[in-house]
Amino acid sequence: MLLDLGAGPSAQLARAIAIAEADGPAAGLDALAGLAMSGHRPLAARAEFLTRLGDHEGARAAFNEAIVLCHNEIERRHLSARAGAL
Repeated sequence: MLLDLGAGPSAQLARAIAIAEADGPAAGLDALAGLAMSGHRPLAARAEFLTRLGDHEGARAAFNEAIVLCHNEIERRHLSARAGAL
């Protein structure tokens, strides 16, 4: 059973990631789909889930969207490396 972490954006994202780890990337994508979140981190999570599902084209697109929204150079380099590895 998952802990109730509240309804804030970070908690919602953490819950979606926990669902993906417990039930697989497709379940994680379903959990992300219901969230009203913006920013690069949900897109990065989506890209990771898509990568695990083998949808490299979709993952690359999500990574690229996340890169555009990311303002942290270290995170941007990580996202670029992940996209480049596909």
